[in-house]
Amino acid sequence: MNSKTDSSQAMQSRTRYVDYQLLGSITFVFVFTLLCCVGFSAMMGLPHPKIHDEYSYLLAGETFALGRLTNPTHAMSEHFETMHVLQHPSYMSKYPPGQGLALA
Repeated sequence: MNSKTDSSQAMQSRTRYVDYQLLGSITFVFVFTLLCCVGFSAMMGLPHPKIHDEYSYLLAGETFALGRLTNPTHAMSEHFETMHVLQHPSYMSKYPPGQGLALA
């Protein structure tokens, strides 16, 4: 009976060791990736939007960061027409809010 408890205790200690080893590996990969991204951004500068729908995502992110769901329509909105941005009934991105919330 004593050998069963010894083997179960040894199994639990091995399981804890594997759990800590897995957690350490995941943490290392996360921190390494984060540092690589920050270092690359520091060397190359932050990326600028290049495709017209990226401006729409930035508009959504900025809107949500300011605590709004939409922006009021500009008085001369017909002069600010652009792709992927709704001007009426309010000034907002035409895409779902997921990407904008992630950017906010």
